[in-house]
Amino acid sequence: MRNALNAKQHSNAVAFGPFRLFLAERRLEKEGAPVHLGSRALDTLLALAQRMNQLVSKDDLMAEVWVQAEPNIGKATIRWPQR
Repeated sequence: MRNALNAKQHSNAVAFGPFRLFLAERRLEKEGAPVHLGSRALDTLLALAQRMNQLVSKDDLMAEVWVQAEPNIGKATIRWPQR
């Protein structure tokens, strides 16, 4: 099944567009070059990538990514890396 991002998951990495996310290493690359993300943004991306082709509720995402912090829901924004 293909999803909207046309992502492909390999054993330890998820590829989408020019990006490759290495799950165990917590590393994102664009066309082989490292992409630096903040820890919360990377946690969000990893949580979504690990559930590829699944609906992830806001509550589940918040519980996993914002485990120890009180999120400000009004300011929580997810932006995709620029292509």
